Amino acid sequence: MAMHIKDLHGKTFILGLRKHRARRMAAHPGYISAAFAAAIMRRISDRIEAWDLTRALFWLPVWILAYITLNPVLQWPFPSRETASNSTIIYICASFILPLCIGLLTNTDNNLVWKGREKASSTIVRLYTYQGAFIGFHLGYFLIFAFLLVVFYFQLKLPLWFQFALAGFPLLMGAIGAHVVADNLWRAYRGLSLHEGAIFFAFIPLGLVWGWFFLQHYSWLTSPLMGAAIIITALLLAAGLTRRKSTGDSTHQ
Repeated sequence: MAMHIKDLHGKTFILGLRKHRARRMAAHPGYISAAFAAAIMRRISDRIEAWDLTRALFWLPVWILAYITLNPVLQWPFPSRETASNSTIIYICASFILPLCIGLLTNTDNNLVWKGREKASSTIVRLYTYQGAFIGFHLGYFLIFAFLLVVFYFQLKLPLWFQFALAGFPLLMGAIGAHVVADNLWRAYRGLSLHEGAIFFAFIPLGLVWGWFFLQHYSWLTSPLMGAAIIITALLLAAGLTRRKSTGDSTHQ
């Protein structure tokens, strides 16, 4: 006896069954469901591209690299000036390497968002993908920096797994930025060229600037009063810039 099962694409799978198995299958519909599910999963797995799978697998080592390179500069107080300098240098290097990794792992070639936008140059899309990765990465880093300052002020201890999870937050924000920055510019200006968002490439050396500032003034930042004032000022500036950007986008629409 043979049973024909159609998948979602209309193709037919033939399952050869003996009579006693056919009776069991008739009595237990779960057998049919399992065979059908297996056929669907096989079809889905066949459609996964090797390069996309490779990209997905590379996120874990990038996450581990983020933890190794970002965690030392977030462990206060520093036991010595030398430790502070070494940790800051590692962070500065990571602030260039990690966003580049995010941009590299962000697939824009097969992105449906850009399929119907023939005027969009693939080179410019890629440049804004990397720009978005830098913007999102730094935003994510400063958010966990502010959070860890509060943790430091209250002398709280975070478990190791939570610290590892925090190290992935800049990567998440970087991945979001890599996907949305070019798309937002296209929606705002009905096109995509370098002069519209060129100023935001200033985020690329931000890690270097911040590293130098932090190394010179980290004693201020780890002071509860001064640190709180800096955080509030930074949040107000960020809110102002966000509001200004939203106003500008609505004007161009």
